[in-house]
Amino acid sequence: MDAAVRPVGLVDFGDGRVEQDGGELLASLQAAMDEVVAGFSGQIEAAGLVTQRSTLVAWDRIGVKPLAPAIGWQDRRAVSGNYGARSRK
Repeated sequence: MDAAVRPVGLVDFGDGRVEQDGGELLASLQAAMDEVVAGFSGQIEAAGLVTQRSTLVAWDRIGVKPLAPAIGWQDRRAVSGNYGARSRK
């Protein structure tokens, strides 16, 4: 069994917003997979992925590029529960 880790940068704006670069997230995953596969001979029978919890990235499904920065799980924008939706009366 083998494993690889690639850290990803984090931008904390200090006002409750916490973001990451979606392209960097994808590149780190690819680099970790490449490292593990390069040191392996034989057939891969299983793989696992451990990630951050609740990090959100919106992707362009055709160009496979992030549409905006990833919203990190530490982000506090949604704490109030007000997602910009109108009141439903």
